[in-house]
Amino acid sequence: MLLITCPHCGPREESEFACGGEAHIARPLVENSITDAEFADYLFLRDNPKGMFLERWRHTAGCRRWFNVARDTVSHDIIEIYAMGSLPRKAAAKAAYDNSWRRSSPAELAAVASDKKPAKKKAAAKKATAQKATAKKATAKKAASKKTADKKAAAKKAVAKKAVGKTTTSRKAATKSPASGRRAK
Repeated sequence: MLLITCPHCGPREESEFACGGEAHIARPLVENSITDAEFADYLFLRDNPKGMFLERWRHTAGCRRWFNVARDTVSHDIIEIYAMGSLPRKAAAKAAYDNSWRRSSPAELAAVASDKKPAKKKAAAKKATAQKATAKKATAKKAASKKTADKKAAAKKAVAKKAVGKTTTSRKAATKSPASGRRAK
């Protein structure tokens, strides 16, 4: 049994964890143009080396967080545990990352290329997103003010209705004859 040190909870037995497979697989984005065969390679091909291997693990019986593990598949020695989204620091784990066939796969190259967009395109996209958010806030503000106005109008209507009902009642009371309790003609 492996003893895995969760970066958040400390050392725990392997039974508390679930292996999530190979780490550092870049998902091709929608705007990336790769062939169906290249997408199938991304989706179905997994590495199974003898030696250093980078894996994703999840602490299922504890904090439920994901993290990466650099592990020797022959001796089951854990070389390094590091956070999701970061790269390994130790030399053996770095070498395993750099030597992976995935670094030159079409899916990885397409994902990396989309990350290196020119700064102008990124700035334009950020500006467009900010404009959309501003427009959304303005629409929400208009809707809220319309709702408030509708509530005020409904309240005024209710007050006016009550006032009309009171005057009708007082007129009826004034037209009753005091002796019989009936209305006078």
